[in-house]
Amino acid sequence: MSKIYLIRHGQTDWNLAGRIQGCQDIPLNDTGKEQAALLAERMKDCRVDLVLASPLSRAWETARGLAVSKKIPLICWKELEEIRYGSWEGMTVEEICQKYPEEYRRWWSDEGDGRPPHGESRLEALERGQRMAQRIVKLVQSHRTEGLAVVSHGALLCCMLPAFLGEETVLSEGSSIRNGSVTTLEVDWKTGKCRLEEMNKTWKG
Repeated sequence: MSKIYLIRHGQTDWNLAGRIQGCQDIPLNDTGKEQAALLAERMKDCRVDLVLASPLSRAWETARGLAVSKKIPLICWKELEEIRYGSWEGMTVEEICQKYPEEYRRWWSDEGDGRPPHGESRLEALERGQRMAQRIVKLVQSHRTEGLAVVSHGALLCCMLPAFLGEETVLSEGSSIRNGSVTTLEVDWKTGKCRLEEMNKTWKG
C-alpha cells in the first residue's frame, strides 16, 4: 500500500480578495508562506519519496519547502497548473457574473461546454484532472513509492479527487479545498484502487 497526499498551495492575496487566479502567477503572501512552512513541519513523519508540483510559484514554493525538508526530489508537471480561466482571471465571481453572465451559467451547467473567453471549458478541466489522477496512480504502481505528494490548486484538485476514487466526476460550484490543506489517499499497488483516508486537513501554528 502507498499514500498519495493531495496538497493545495498556501494562501495568496488574491485568495483573500476572492479573485480568480487561474494561471496568473500570484505568489504566496505571508500567511501562505507560514502555511507552507507548517505543512513541511507537520508532514515530517509522513513517508514521502517524491513531490510533484504545478510550476506556478504559489504551488512550487509550497512544494519546495516540503521537498527540501525531506531531502527528496521535486518534479514540475505543467498539467498540474490551475484551470485556465482566461478573461475571468483577476476578477471576482460577482464581477464575472456582471460581465459574463451567460458564459458563467454555461460553465456550471450540466453540459459543461461553457468556457471563459480564451479559457478552458469545465469538461476540459475535468478530463485533465482525470488524466492527472490516472498518471499519478500509474507512477505510484510502477515505482512502488511509499508516499507521493502532489501540490496543485483548489479547482484542479476538485477535478482530480473523484477520478482517484472512481466516483462520478463532478466539479460543483460549492467545491472547496482549503489553502495549505492535505487530502490523503491510500493506494493499493496491485489494483491501483484508492481509498480516501482524510480530507482537507490543515494545522494551526
